[in-house]
Amino acid sequence: MIVALLNLVIHFMKNNDIASHDVLIALSYFTFGSFFWMLGLYGFNQEEIYNTAAINDTEKFSVGKNISKKDIDSFLVKERPYLKSDISVYDFCYKFETNRTYLSSVINQQFKMNFRSLINSYRIEEAKKQMNLSAKTGKTPSFEFISSEVGFYSYSSFLRVFKMKEGITPSEYYRMKHL
Repeated sequence: MIVALLNLVIHFMKNNDIASHDVLIALSYFTFGSFFWMLGLYGFNQEEIYNTAAINDTEKFSVGKNISKKDIDSFLVKERPYLKSDISVYDFCYKFETNRTYLSSVINQQFKMNFRSLINSYRIEEAKKQMNLSAKTGKTPSFEFISSEVGFYSYSSFLRVFKMKEGITPSEYYRMKHL
């Protein structure tokens, strides 16, 4: 609010007027300095994106263990870890006792996609199963609910990934298959 008000005052005054008012110059430095200080404080207090302990622990695993496409697929089908919205490649590293570099390489070679694309492909297939189940019960599915149930943080991410993978939106898919 203060920044917007200061911006309006500066906008309506000419540069010569501002240059001669030491108070306005000091106020603008203070306001912008405070803004960037708050921005830094907010950024500093953010939750870690990656668990650095997990990263360090998994890098100690050897590469010697052979992991097949069948192993990864079996883990995904039986335990369905993709339903957790906070799943990471490091969870797979712990499961298969290998490091991220080797695991990513296996996923890229065997599945022809990266880790995130692999997880999202399983999530989309699960979403389609839930849509089919809704159709069998005669209920119109809540796509927002389905998106959270299959592991997406946000509905917009679900829409973007679904459309990218299927070429149509979830509602278009549902209408095409069930109406």
